[in-house]
Amino acid sequence: MENGKKSQLECALCCGRFHQPKLLDCLHSLCADCLKKHKTSSSPRLKPASSQAQQVPRIVCPVCRQETELPTGVDGLKTNVYLIGLIDEIVMQEQVAHCGDTKLTCGSCEDTGNTAVSRCMDCALYLCAGCEKVHTRFAALSSHTIATLDEIKHGVVEVSKARLDIAPKCRRHYGETLAFLCETCQELICHDCTLVDHSQARKHTFVDINTAFADRKQSLGELFPALHYTVLVMEESVENASEMNAGLLASSEEAVKDINRRAAEMRAMVTAEETRMIENVQRIKTDRAAKFQEYASKVNEKKERIQHSLTTARNLSSTASKTDFLSLHSTISKELKQLSNQKTQKIDPRLGFLRFAGSNEIDGRVNLGNLVMEGKWEIYRQFGKEGNGEGEFSCARGIAALPSGDIAVADQWNKRVVICCTDGTLKQTIPTEDYPFDVATFNHQLIVIDTTNYVKVFSTDKTLLFDFPTVPAAEVGKTRVNLASIVVKRDGTIVVGDIYRKVLTEHRPADGSLIRTVPVNTPPHYLAIDNATGRLLVSGADGRVLDAVDVDAGVTLFSLKPRMANERVEYCTGVCCYSSGIFLAMHNGSDTGHIHHYDAQGKFRGCIARDLHYPMNIKVCAGQQQLAVADWTSVKIFQLEHI
Repeated sequence: MENGKKSQLECALCCGRFHQPKLLDCLHSLCADCLKKHKTSSSPRLKPASSQAQQVPRIVCPVCRQETELPTGVDGLKTNVYLIGLIDEIVMQEQVAHCGDTKLTCGSCEDTGNTAVSRCMDCALYLCAGCEKVHTRFAALSSHTIATLDEIKHGVVEVSKARLDIAPKCRRHYGETLAFLCETCQELICHDCTLVDHSQARKHTFVDINTAFADRKQSLGELFPALHYTVLVMEESVENASEMNAGLLASSEEAVKDINRRAAEMRAMVTAEETRMIENVQRIKTDRAAKFQEYASKVNEKKERIQHSLTTARNLSSTASKTDFLSLHSTISKELKQLSNQKTQKIDPRLGFLRFAGSNEIDGRVNLGNLVMEGKWEIYRQFGKEGNGEGEFSCARGIAALPSGDIAVADQWNKRVVICCTDGTLKQTIPTEDYPFDVATFNHQLIVIDTTNYVKVFSTDKTLLFDFPTVPAAEVGKTRVNLASIVVKRDGTIVVGDIYRKVLTEHRPADGSLIRTVPVNTPPHYLAIDNATGRLLVSGADGRVLDAVDVDAGVTLFSLKPRMANERVEYCTGVCCYSSGIFLAMHNGSDTGHIHHYDAQGKFRGCIARDLHYPMNIKVCAGQQQLAVADWTSVKIFQLEHI
């Protein structure tokens, strides 16, 4: 068996193989005896549930430090029968693998010197040749699986599969198979139990083991996508913290240079002040670096806990027997649900902001300036007006940030895509036969959707490279579509939003061939992708909602229903992702537009712009320091400035 699987079967306290492993609330397993010793040694940590109530003893997990209540002591914890089965499997494989060195004796006959030649997988007994013949003659044993030692040794018989197929027996009623789950007691029972201790007359309800297994496996599996997404968000959070820290280091160095330059102009008076301010920068840098490290450590700790629980639950769901699974389901389900409710605390983006703002005052005092600790989005530039001429727009709906630093705008009613500099200088115009809705870019190409049924791919010199439909070839012209949005994944996969069919279609960038079609709950009027987690953000326009969707799992991770002045907004429009979260445009009509900032899990952070005309689509550009807004008749660019 693989070393990784073997390491999962070792107790973290005694470092040996588990002996009667007990499952804690955190889903870590430890030997019963080891836990009893650990409980004794950690008894000062035991705390009462309430100062007024009876004390409920608790034990601290030595692996993750999470507490588990012990109302009936260590023996009252659930035994991890799944691990016991795996250990038995390893022991048997090792015994058979080394049987050439050490003779295995028959475990059935009285003459213990007989050499075993096979093993009954149901009885877990090694059998000699004579006992093997006798074993198969009994009617009650005729269904048992018997494998020769060579078959086990060479993998002809799958030991784990044989173990899963063994039907466990009831301890109360001899020979009866555990075939039901009492939902009242959450206990596996046999047919006789349903007539006595767990009968309907006693108001017990029970279901057959297959139904219970299928239902609980499904309910447990439904927790997986959200937890997997939480892990991805945590990884993204740590990565963002690292990037902020790197940015802080760079900006702090730049701040030192600015301070030095300013100090050179006032050298006679500023030596003492220069030293003081540089030391202040270093102090802030050190303090914040420690906060970044502490944050990363805490998130990684939580992430590891979730990953452990998720791995444990997945292993149980995919490899455990029905009885093993059901015996551990309630504990594992409780832990996964608790973890699912946890929110990832976001790092304060202000910690990564540090600038030097120079002072122009020279009045006899040494005053170089101040350190700026926080940024604010301010209008940086705007251009355009209503019309159809150069520098004019009529429903600027889609917008894309090009690798060159320029901006492409889908000028809908003027039937064109305009490429311009961020100061509004026109560089290129690409006419379109129909009304363009959205534009995206990949590999120096422009991808445009309009009111036709085809997606068009242009080179930046206006050349139409190719176009493609969003339905299979056999359905072209037969299936109605209404293409409204487009976004490109990091690997180049093109994602198109169809608001008529309420689907997303994925296409290969080389030729636009259809990869798959994914249904969504909200009509995808606007789209954005979070490349860190792979989730798609679907904005529903007059649906007044934004959904964060895990396309691969087919689930909605969360939904935003924005409000302005304590009322639900009428339209959710453009959306984009940013290292510190999500930007969403919205409006209630003319000149009421807002742009709201949310963290990666959908928590409202603030309003960064208001009183926009009709904000349609938005994109982050200029190294995430600028936000470009297609605002119907103009383009507005916001920039992160110090305050």
